[in-house]
Amino acid sequence: TVEWVEAPLPSAAAKAKAGWLLLANDDALATAVQEALQAGGKQPVVVRPGAAFGKDGDGYTLRPDSIEDHEALFAALGAVPERIVHCGALRGGAAAADLFDAGFALVRGIQAADPKTMPRLVFVARGSAPVDGQPVQQPAAAALFGLVAVAPRELPGLEAVLVDVGADDAVADAAARVLDEALANGTPTGRVAWRAGRRFQPRRTRTPVAAPAGLPKRLREHGSYVVTGGNGGIGRALCEYLLTRAKAKVAVLSRSARHDAALVALAQRSGGDVRFVAADVADREALAKALADVRGAFGAIHGVFHAAGTIDDAPIASKTREQAHAVLAPKATGAANLAALLPEGQLDVFAVFSSSSVTIAPAGQSDYIAANSALEAIAHSRRDGLVLAWGVWRDLGMAERAYGTGSSHAANGGHPLLGARSDDPAG
Repeated sequence: TVEWVEAPLPSAAAKAKAGWLLLANDDALATAVQEALQAGGKQPVVVRPGAAFGKDGDGYTLRPDSIEDHEALFAALGAVPERIVHCGALRGGAAAADLFDAGFALVRGIQAADPKTMPRLVFVARGSAPVDGQPVQQPAAAALFGLVAVAPRELPGLEAVLVDVGADDAVADAAARVLDEALANGTPTGRVAWRAGRRFQPRRTRTPVAAPAGLPKRLREHGSYVVTGGNGGIGRALCEYLLTRAKAKVAVLSRSARHDAALVALAQRSGGDVRFVAADVADREALAKALADVRGAFGAIHGVFHAAGTIDDAPIASKTREQAHAVLAPKATGAANLAALLPEGQLDVFAVFSSSSVTIAPAGQSDYIAANSALEAIAHSRRDGLVLAWGVWRDLGMAERAYGTGSSHAANGGHPLLGARSDDPAG
């Protein structure tokens, strides 16, 4: 279980004559950060969104998602400032992929500049963390944690933190807390939330869970459930559970709607029902039609289990935006679409399948951690939300498919570590 606990800001020695870069917008908090810096005698380089890179008075404009524009910015500055505050996530209504793109372009720009001294990078969000039991208000901003967690592993010396302020906090107070975090050189990076002058950080705790005597309280016998990504791995194991234990009606939703004769046979034996429905969860229009078809077949939808996802590990330096979007789409965009089409109050449970990668933060998984972080935040924005953060299953799931460690590979003639052998006719 993840709990947000109070964590006072550690003392840190401030760097003398450090330069500041503020990626701002029209949000009042971004303006307050700029005014606070100037009141303290600092003159930040202010960069605002624009149609192209260029000079804008004493500052600059650039396209937030353009790697080339960020490279041009640092070339024009002649150096990477020691402290960078990024306020792009404060603009309302932005999708997780758009916010990730802006952060990704900035990190790539820093990487290309190859500064002798890496900066401290602060991303600012509002209401993206479930602190004190309060629901998340801006889940998309949580996607930035993928970069915060992974970029320091891939760029030695870089410090990064995602600072979340409360929606009801006074703007001047929130700006002061953001600058406190920007000045905290050498402190652990990660996620921080400020609420009414109190500082919180997430901590994982062991929570004993007793196996229920019957069905878990959020499930109902003969209930109707949608399982995305249910054609294989953990999602399929869940379908088997729902059919066997709940005698449920299960709609297995995937892009292929591949027929699974074994699941059909299991449904017939258990007294449940299973249907295979074609839709891309990242396509809201197609998903809406699919959910309408499920309601037509089952009469209702009592819960959703969002297990769709993919993984494509690569370092930030070589990852393309298209690769990242392919990872973000099924998890983050899919969850956002499901949440919009099945609003709170319609379901008994809105469950999302996340990953222990959010905690472990392996290098190469900036997009995967971003997708899971946004996914978790969407669940935390709802009273019916439930986050299931899986570790690696030896014989099931994406890790087994990606690395060929499970029994399915061995059964198909694959090596348990190396995977299936493929011979090239050309040698």
